[in-house]
Amino acid sequence: KHTTATPAPVAPPQTTTERAGTLVVQTPPVLEQAPTIAEDNHELHAEDLVTEVSVLPNPAQESATINFALANESKVLLEVFSIETGQRVMLLDLGTHKSGESSTRMNISNLSRGTYSVLVRASSCQYALTTFVKE
Repeated sequence: KHTTATPAPVAPPQTTTERAGTLVVQTPPVLEQAPTIAEDNHELHAEDLVTEVSVLPNPAQESATINFALANESKVLLEVFSIETGQRVMLLDLGTHKSGESSTRMNISNLSRGTYSVLVRASSCQYALTTFVKE
């Protein structure tokens, strides 16, 4: 079976500070155009692979549960970015997950208070983005 993946470029979250320390968060679109995975002679679009992603509770303190749903079996990576700095602060390799709903518990006790973005990667392409607040 021959599989080729075309990843889409992803810009890290951006922040700007305005008067009196007010933080304005500008999260650019993660996908300009959905990457495709060509498998044999048909294509799957990235938006068809990850159907949802959420973080609970939000805001969180010591740990958070990442819920996601996959249309197809995929290798899953989670990346966590600080909204304040744009830097990646965590990378979790969740291995291969079957299609359907999945979840994982993430220890965030070592993260500073702030706002973070979670990026879900499946099958080497980047698909879904959500944010959460660490108290």
